[in-house]
Amino acid sequence: SGRPEDKMADEEHKELLSKSILELSRAVRSGSFTRILTAAEAVLSIDPDDEDAKQCKLVALIKQSDFSGALNFIKEGKLENAILEQAYCLFRLKQFDNATTILNNAPNAESSHTELNAQILYRLEQFTNAISCYKVLLETETDDEFQSERIANLSASIAGKVFAAQDHEQIDDIPEDVDTYEQCYNRATVELAQGNPQQALNLLEKAIVLCRKMLNEDPDVTEDEIEDELALLQIQKGVALQSLGKDSLAMEIFSHVGAEADMVLYAVASINIVALNKEHYVFVSRKKMNALKVEGLFDRLTTAQKRAISVNSALLLLYMNQSEQCHQKLSEIQEKFPNSEFPYLMKAALHYRDKKPENGLELLRAYSSSHPNSLKTRLAMAQIYLQENRIDEALKLLESLESIRHRQGMVGLLVKLYTLKNQKEKVRNVFETATDRLAAQTKGDKKDLIAMLLRYADFEFSEKQFEKAASLYKKILDFDRVNAIALAKLITCLAEYDIEESEEWAQQLPPLEYDASAFDIETLEKASARRVHKRTENTGEDDANMDAAIKKKKTRKKRPGKLPKNYNPNIPPDPERWLPKYERSEYKKKHRKRAGVHYQVQRGTQGSASVARDAPVKAQGGGKTASATATPEQPEKKEPAKQPAPQQQKSKKKKNNKKKK
Repeated sequence: SGRPEDKMADEEHKELLSKSILELSRAVRSGSFTRILTAAEAVLSIDPDDEDAKQCKLVALIKQSDFSGALNFIKEGKLENAILEQAYCLFRLKQFDNATTILNNAPNAESSHTELNAQILYRLEQFTNAISCYKVLLETETDDEFQSERIANLSASIAGKVFAAQDHEQIDDIPEDVDTYEQCYNRATVELAQGNPQQALNLLEKAIVLCRKMLNEDPDVTEDEIEDELALLQIQKGVALQSLGKDSLAMEIFSHVGAEADMVLYAVASINIVALNKEHYVFVSRKKMNALKVEGLFDRLTTAQKRAISVNSALLLLYMNQSEQCHQKLSEIQEKFPNSEFPYLMKAALHYRDKKPENGLELLRAYSSSHPNSLKTRLAMAQIYLQENRIDEALKLLESLESIRHRQGMVGLLVKLYTLKNQKEKVRNVFETATDRLAAQTKGDKKDLIAMLLRYADFEFSEKQFEKAASLYKKILDFDRVNAIALAKLITCLAEYDIEESEEWAQQLPPLEYDASAFDIETLEKASARRVHKRTENTGEDDANMDAAIKKKKTRKKRPGKLPKNYNPNIPPDPERWLPKYERSEYKKKHRKRAGVHYQVQRGTQGSASVARDAPVKAQGGGKTASATATPEQPEKKEPAKQPAPQQQKSKKKKNNKKKK
């Protein structure tokens, strides 16, 4: 047995530990992580080996976002089993490689490790691996309550993969679940990435309704918090509207996002405003771009978002005619995003604007040779060829684009170019290739195939190849029996070479449904009837008499011109009688005489008026001198003889002069 003093100390120690554990239990029930941290430290100060207190302190540090403190506590406390917590802290501190290493070296892999690893892979933009992790979790973990979150994260990973590819990559195995607003939002993002803005808009409107409904059910959530949560959905809705060409509605949504919002949301809204402004309101766009220079913003953006900001910055410099700064910005983009084709497309555009198309073509050829799958580069080259009227080279390049030769835009361009060159057989080859490709690829919906067949048939119809056109219209009717346009044109074609079959197909035309009593047939016939003058058979004499009567009727009697009452044929008329009064020489002379000395004195330089009072002034129209105060002598005026005009003629001239003035 020990000493009494030791027993008392042990009892006090146990009592103090019991009180500390009780306080920790109360703190845990309260949910206050500050109290939990304080109580856990009090327990550990008494018993450093208490595992429950260690776990409580570690969780409290993580919940308070003190990730560095949590890592230090794991090392100091030798918490060897805290693999998930250590990896999570490294993940939040953006030390993704270290976090992945710890998870991969874990002795016992758990589903929580796979969950965290999927999030790390998403942040590292390794979307394919993240998709694989989420698919494994959806197959193995079917009984817990986190399935909806996993489906939403899977859709987000798929969207990130498509956006990172910079093209509309089609992915078939997309989860169909859209029960929560997060799932609707991420599925809408996938549709946007695949080039389906209308489907994305429908999903986003549903997501907004679900989000508001869910948050309204929570009494602790305020209206401001609801609006903050809806801001992300609204901005994505603006992006969908912008893709649909509804720029005014999209601009209205983006303009409502203020600088007080989350910096990422404000950045997305600002960059889309710049994209909508294009070459207009460049100073507003420049202000928006400068507002994005916020510390810590780029750390929260994805590579696709960073690339979009850089691209719009270069375009803004181009619109502001700052070519040198634009070239510098493009060089920066090439260094940061070596796989981006935009700098090369932009530089080619600058060369073309500087009237150096060959330099732009050489740049695009060099990039295309190292990136043979770059579709935009080849299309840009084809555009320059067409603008330079080098049709043969453009055709050769367009024919090599096998992946898009069946699309309607490409088919329309090839048909137009071959038609200009009068190569009708090649036009037919283009249509045949496109229809065969669409027939092989189309599953279920034949909309694109029917549209292509209709264009092919219309071409054959315009070339008067009625049998070939009729066979194409029949194919269309095999897919769509109620296509009235194809049926009407088929009947028209058959009427050219097979009347009986044409009549058989005509029986399938829908009946005309109208109320006959609402129309007055006789009135319509009279209104639309053309008058036809029937010419009776006449003899030659009647024709001769009729021709003579027509000639006599057409001949007009020439009347002598009217002369003024006081006309004198011995006096020649005034040659300036047709000129306006202010353009006649006589009028100008009178104007100068009326001005006289006062005109010259008033129009002189400063100080010349006092000199002019004493100096002799030469009067207009004569060689004599007079004082400035005297009236200058008027020389004798010899007016040319002119023909007097009647009073009515004068009034007309006055009116004409007023109009000209």
